[in-house]
Amino acid sequence: ASTSWSTAWPGARVTSSPSISGEAPSSRYVSVVAQVRETLLQDAGRAGLVVPADLGLPTLAPTREAEIARTREALDAVERLVRLAIAARVQRIDQIRIRLDSRLLAGKPIADLERTEIELALSGPSEPIVRLLELCAEPVDGRSLLVRRAEIKDARGRRNEVRLELELAVTHPHGLGAVDDAQEQG
Repeated sequence: ASTSWSTAWPGARVTSSPSISGEAPSSRYVSVVAQVRETLLQDAGRAGLVVPADLGLPTLAPTREAEIARTREALDAVERLVRLAIAARVQRIDQIRIRLDSRLLAGKPIADLERTEIELALSGPSEPIVRLLELCAEPVDGRSLLVRRAEIKDARGRRNEVRLELELAVTHPHGLGAVDDAQEQG
C-alpha cells in the first residue's frame, strides 16, 4: 500500500505518494526529511529559535513502510510545533525525542491504541512558553496537537526563564470494528 504524505496546516507542502513519484518509500522518506529539515531549520534560525538539527528523528532512516509512515507523521507534528514556537517567539527547543510504539517496531499486532510519543524540552522566558501551549490547543484545519503532558519548571541556573517538558502523541486506534461488532451483537 502506498502512503501519501502531507501536512495538515497552512503553508504545508503536499508531497506525492511514493508510487506516483516512482521512488521507493525509504528513498522518498529521506528526500522529504531533508527538505523539511532544511526549510524548518532555516525558518527557525531566521526567527531566532534554536532547534536541534536532528529534529528528534532516528539516526538510521526507517525501512519498513509502517515505520516510515509513523515517523513522517511524527515529523509533521514536530514541524507544526516548531512553527507554533516561532509564532509564540519561544527562544529554544533544547531537545526533541520521537518514540514509535514498541509494538509497531517489534512487528506485533496492535489491538488497541497505537501511540507515537514526541518528547520535547523547551526553555526561555515564561510568556512565549505559555503562549505556545495555548497555540497547541487551537485546532488548525480541524486538528490540534495532542498534548499528553506539559510541565513548566524554573530553569536551573537561568534567571527569569522556565523549562517546559512537553509530551505530544500521534495516535491510531486499532480494532474498533471488532468492538463495534461485539456491541451490536450484545
